[in-house]
Amino acid sequence: TPIEWRILDLNSDGHVLIISEKVLDIMAYRTYGSGPWESSTVREWLNNSFLNTAFTDEERIQIISSNVPAHINPNYSSKIQGNATTDKIFLLSLNEAKEYFDDNASRRADATRYAVSKGAHVYGSDTKQYSMDGTCKDTHCYALWWLRTVGGFTQSACQVIGVSGAIDAGGGNMHETYRGVRPALWLDMNQ
Repeated sequence: TPIEWRILDLNSDGHVLIISEKVLDIMAYRTYGSGPWESSTVREWLNNSFLNTAFTDEERIQIISSNVPAHINPNYSSKIQGNATTDKIFLLSLNEAKEYFDDNASRRADATRYAVSKGAHVYGSDTKQYSMDGTCKDTHCYALWWLRTVGGFTQSACQVIGVSGAIDAGGGNMHETYRGVRPALWLDMNQ
């Protein structure tokens, strides 16, 4: 199924920042332990498995290797913020999620049918009910999605709350597998 993208930014060099319109998949931020974005399971998956299966060779040429800063969580003084990385695909930071979206409602994202079938926790817009059983028959199936910024305790990462679109700076447990992934990347439109 083709991925729908939302444009977040366009710079004067013809580079465009995009994010998936929907939550594409679910996974743990980390499969074990604690640590920052640079050593996360989701980072490894995005820049290997996802990059090589979601894009053609021609599309991969347009994806820019980007400097991905290790933004500090402004609400908590965590000691595991980590270092900047160079990535083709990444998650938005807490700061970027605030900067690139006008309000909470604009951050809400439906889960794909695939993510729902894998067990994404979603909130229906019509029934106003949570679903944790891999089903959603509503007009919208809003899902939780990860941000790359470390949360309020050592094994947490920030997240966007599905139903409201609010940013949870305290975050969710990094090991839980029902939160979603909205990949972001910079494209060179001159390629």
